[in-house]
Amino acid sequence: MSKSALTTVERETNEHLLSALEPLINLRDSIPFTFVTAFLAVALEEGQSPSSYARGAGVHRYTMHRRLHALGDRSQSGAPGFDLVRFEEDPKRVCNMHRIYLTPKGRAIAANIFRNLKRQQRGVAA
Repeated sequence: MSKSALTTVERETNEHLLSALEPLINLRDSIPFTFVTAFLAVALEEGQSPSSYARGAGVHRYTMHRRLHALGDRSQSGAPGFDLVRFEEDPKRVCNMHRIYLTPKGRAIAANIFRNLKRQQRGVAA
């Protein structure tokens, strides 16, 4: 066995992760992993600003803004988005501040991901 081969536990963990993320993977032919992490950040804590998500991910706010737009109904270039998040103007702010929330489609996919994770955890505990 080579030194780079995964242990049985590592292999099972990877299989569980892929299985849990299957709802996102099945959206299109491909979804960049950076979009997956941005989506999961919104799913875990909705209602934040793009800048807040950027700080949490350690990326520039413009980078996160582009990712979030692509997860919305249209990317900044006008290409079709994934329709998983929506932008809402923050009524408490005077400037053009937005908060990010899941769409019904995004909420359903997040629920499937979390359900898959729970199923995997129950299978490991058994």
